[in-house]
Amino acid sequence: MVCFGFEHGDGWYDILDNLCEKIQQHVDESGCSQVEAVQMKEKYGGLRFYVHGGDKYIDDLIYQAEEESYETCEACGSKENVTSEGSWITTLCEKCRNKS
Repeated sequence: MVCFGFEHGDGWYDILDNLCEKIQQHVDESGCSQVEAVQMKEKYGGLRFYVHGGDKYIDDLIYQAEEESYETCEACGSKENVTSEGSWITTLCEKCRNKS
C-alpha cells in the first residue's frame, strides 16, 4: 500500500515502471519477500523510492533508478540538456525549464 502516492512529475514514469518490473521479477525468481512500495517522491532534484521488504539486490536496483532520475527530466522524461537547479531543486530539460 502506497501511503503518500506519487509526489513527482510524470517524466519519471518509465524509470519507476522499469524499476517495479525488475523488482517483481527478482521477487518471483529469488523467493525473497514481496516488496511493498511506501513512497515515491522527488527530493533535492532526484527520485526517492521507499519500500518495505526486499533485499540488497533490490536496494541496488532502487539506487540505480534514483541515480538515473538525475539525468532524466522530471516533467517530460527527456534525457537531453537536463540540469538540476533552482531554489527548489528540480531536474528538468532545457525546454521544460524554460516553460516554468
